Amino acid sequence: MEVARGVKLYYEDWGAGPVVIFVHGWTLSHEFWSYQTLKLPPRMRTIMYDLRGHGMSDKPFSSYSYQEYAYDLLHLIVGLNLRNVTLVGYSMGASICTEYLRLFGTERIAGFVSVGGAIPKYVKSPDWPYGLPPNTIQAWFDDLHRRRPEWQEELSNHIFVNPTVGSATKRWIWTIGMQSSFPAAVGSLITLQNTDFRAFIPYIGIPFALFQGAKDDITLPEATQWIHAHNPRSKLIMFEESGHTPCIEEIDKFNAELTKFVFSLTT
Repeated sequence: MEVARGVKLYYEDWGAGPVVIFVHGWTLSHEFWSYQTLKLPPRMRTIMYDLRGHGMSDKPFSSYSYQEYAYDLLHLIVGLNLRNVTLVGYSMGASICTEYLRLFGTERIAGFVSVGGAIPKYVKSPDWPYGLPPNTIQAWFDDLHRRRPEWQEELSNHIFVNPTVGSATKRWIWTIGMQSSFPAAVGSLITLQNTDFRAFIPYIGIPFALFQGAKDDITLPEATQWIHAHNPRSKLIMFEESGHTPCIEEIDKFNAELTKFVFSLTT
């Protein structure tokens, strides 16, 4: 689907029923959600897509800001004439969903699931202790520019803590990650570093689920608990055997909780 002049997004649209749009994270693609689209009930319509600069979508030289990503998501939703959508965003994908809600509201959106979301603020500061240190982010920039394949391999290993996840799965995630363009990897990391949604979190006025790995040290559980404390509509679901990726580390629990949440919006 063309979402801007000269920019087409790749998407897959499966099934019929309540609509779920999956938004992947930094340097991933629609393939990341394979264990959901294969296993969720057939009475659910699942839509996965590749962000610009990622996977099989076009890779323009652009800002790769959350605003740009949110406009792309809007074009996808309107272009497919979707309503009562549940947005499911993983890591940076949750930030994109949050920016969509901030910019465009909830007219077409029924619910929101943040999966290890990089919200509300990713980098630690004097008034925000629940983020990663700025020097960690700077080290990521340095590694991207000097040793991207090696660093992305290290990251692909680091996001999992559950011993059931094997080396082949980690190589698969690395392969997906290396498909993203260098400008997309750098531009979206700059956005990740500079965004702060704390003022907006209390105003998310739709059912809002927080799926959080208890052992996650990429997006910290304390940040998710802060969100839960500041938005009374939120529901916190912890995945005790997961790090940053509960949709792969605890597939059965993840899919069951997601199914329960989506169908709760239709009753």
